[in-house]
Amino acid sequence: MTFGIDFGTTNSAVVFNNSVRLDIAGDHPFPSVVAVDEMSGRVYTGMEAIALDGQPGYHVVRSVKRFLESGSLFNVGNDAFHPKRLVTELFRGLRNHVAQNLDRTRNQSMDEAVVSIPVGFKASRRQLLREAALDAGLKITGFVSEPTAAYLHCRRDLSEFGRVAVFDWGGGTLDVSVIRVEGKRVYELAKDSREEAGIDIDKTIAEWVHANLFANRPSAPPFDRVDRHEQNVLLSKCEDAKCRFSESTVDRALINVPRYAGEQNISIPLTRAKLDELTAPFVDRAVGLLEDTIASAREHMGLTDIDRVLLIGGSSQLTALEESLHRAFPGKLHVPDNRAWPVAYGASWLSKAPGADKLGQTVALVLSDGTPLTLVQPEEAFGLTKHIYHLSIVDGTDNAQLVFAELTDGLDGHMQTRPKYQQVGNLDVPMNGTLFEQLNLSAQLTPDLTLEIIAISANGIEKDERRWEYPKLRCYYEVSR
Repeated sequence: MTFGIDFGTTNSAVVFNNSVRLDIAGDHPFPSVVAVDEMSGRVYTGMEAIALDGQPGYHVVRSVKRFLESGSLFNVGNDAFHPKRLVTELFRGLRNHVAQNLDRTRNQSMDEAVVSIPVGFKASRRQLLREAALDAGLKITGFVSEPTAAYLHCRRDLSEFGRVAVFDWGGGTLDVSVIRVEGKRVYELAKDSREEAGIDIDKTIAEWVHANLFANRPSAPPFDRVDRHEQNVLLSKCEDAKCRFSESTVDRALINVPRYAGEQNISIPLTRAKLDELTAPFVDRAVGLLEDTIASAREHMGLTDIDRVLLIGGSSQLTALEESLHRAFPGKLHVPDNRAWPVAYGASWLSKAPGADKLGQTVALVLSDGTPLTLVQPEEAFGLTKHIYHLSIVDGTDNAQLVFAELTDGLDGHMQTRPKYQQVGNLDVPMNGTLFEQLNLSAQLTPDLTLEIIAISANGIEKDERRWEYPKLRCYYEVSR
């Protein structure tokens, strides 16, 4: 079964067989919104949940993915919803959405899928995502980073370009990846992310509306103290207005709200110039992240230049952003017809024609004399071998400080002369203070596309075990065809 899911913060897109979009009216993805009836406990998702936002008696949660692993607890009537349970309900809603479109999916139910994840999505979050999906009857057969999935979908249009920067700015995160293509191998040379995206822009617009509405009322409640339902409705209306500027050439949009903080029938005009002013700091930081990621690929991976910048994600449609990127990368922007779907298409393609994820870098432990001890290296597959190391701590100490680094000489860690490295993490491990005490360390590339390090003194007990994970591994994907 060849389903791909772009499980997004504001919307979730599902594609079947790399060809069929499981969309809703207007070619839109499924909203990542969950609503719960406070009396009956009945759960609604997607557009049904959005329709209940602002209605009395319903608890509506938007952007449920952002709450995963947050520790938040949503009390609804006599029940409590943990974030993982909300994600389960959203996955269940997606499966029901597919079931209602069986004629379009050739009578296939969505029992398995490849799911895309943001750059730097922690291993613990990936595991919670697996568990939440399984609770909804969906097995996640594999993860893929969102920028890589988008590139795989658009690769035919970009086939003549070997160095591509993917700029994926959605509702919850900005993900940037610099990709180099060699034959059937798609290498990630550098990548970075920022949890600052569409929902943060919507809040900035809503706060501006709030400030305008109560400019002459110093006793008015601050934005964060307004009734949650009314706040959600305003945020939704601000998002709608923002999108209208991206979808048309209008210079003015009205933000209409039936009631808000004691006011009735609010109508606030938002101009394109004001939107550009409000979003300017976001755009500057977003472009800065792209430029920094490209600079990192140049410094550490020998990148010479970028051939194209692939622009996807709802927030990438901001006019001010496109203008800024056109100035920074003249003639190099590639914009697909619909920016909301490439990631889901790429994930579906991987489920249909699976290849192999392999490591594209060397990660080492820096020894006391400054030399690196390789822990994992390029071309290793994920989820197979666990590497075991037995080390001696030269000086008696109560705490061993381990430093992990990435070798940076040459493409994908191939060293030229003296090895160079940049630190990527560290781990403090309790010891017993004896001379030449043995430290046991294991390193494994997990099926969730992370590196997991486990370290403990040979004389230690279970509570002394320490773990470190590295979710920002640079991988390469070897396509099967």
